[in-house]
Amino acid sequence: MNGGAHISQEDLALYAMQTLRGNELDAVRAHLQTCAECRQELNAIASDLTGLALGIEQQPVPTQARQRFMDSIAAEAQPAAVSPAAPVTISSAKTPAKTPWVPWAMAAALAVGTAWMGMKINTLHEQLQRQSLEVVKSTEENVHSQRVLNLLMAPSAQRVTLKASKTPVEPTGHAI
Repeated sequence: MNGGAHISQEDLALYAMQTLRGNELDAVRAHLQTCAECRQELNAIASDLTGLALGIEQQPVPTQARQRFMDSIAAEAQPAAVSPAAPVTISSAKTPAKTPWVPWAMAAALAVGTAWMGMKINTLHEQLQRQSLEVVKSTEENVHSQRVLNLLMAPSAQRVTLKASKTPVEPTGHAI
């Protein structure tokens, strides 16, 4: 227990699974008799544990293991030493219905999500390749443009005006 006003969720879960013993068990029982909030939390935990138990596929217990288990229970059964745990009430509104198709539906949803993510990754990869090619082309164009600009701005560049000779209208052209 946490020493505060309420019982920790871990202790409530242990109580719901009936694994607390001794002073801890007595302290939790005493607190649950006076605290409605902790009783409500205990009901929620017990409901979650029930849902978990219903969601697990049941397997038959091997005969020898079952017999050993029953023998160990009979050996531990001491009516005076162990007091029974207080009954846990579970709201019927929160009890999950038996739905064996839920795990399959979740698996199908995960498969669809995985396929969608794979397609999205491929699409993004193709976009990245196209944009990389555009960057390379743009870089090549920039290099060419920079060479032309360097040629035009070079200190050794000379500006020359070309004129046609012996014509009344004078067409002109410029070269560097």
